[in-house]
Amino acid sequence: MKKTLLMAAFALIGLTAFAQKGSGFGIKAGLNYNQNGDLSFQQLQDAGEDLIAGSDGKVGYHVGVYGKLELPIIYIRPELVYTKTKSSYNVDGSSNDYNISKLDLPVLVGLKIIGPLNLFAGPAFQYTLSNDLQNVELSKVKNEFTVGAHFGV
Repeated sequence: MKKTLLMAAFALIGLTAFAQKGSGFGIKAGLNYNQNGDLSFQQLQDAGEDLIAGSDGKVGYHVGVYGKLELPIIYIRPELVYTKTKSSYNVDGSSNDYNISKLDLPVLVGLKIIGPLNLFAGPAFQYTLSNDLQNVELSKVKNEFTVGAHFGV
């Protein structure tokens, strides 16, 4: 219950910080719902081809900070966000939680279209801090550092 209230408070604070115009910084927080898909033991331990089919989603959270630099036509918005995702797998007849903690660093470039409407895009750097599947021995994650893209309106 305390975690839920804390996450709700962070979300509300983030909304008020986002409403401000111009250059500055703020905090952001929210909840996420995650399903990781299928896993094979080959991915996990370099063992056989046994498959753990589909995950059940669970609620996770993210919390972070962002900065915004207003330029004449565009803005630059770097962020640093800690994300915790959770899901559950059925392994040998028992439910096992799969928790991933990661640090995200998106660097977005945005263009104001009209009013509150913005167009933005940029690279997103991601580092996996921990990767834990309950009751299953995980070997070292192959790609702790990944690069993706964020874009939207």
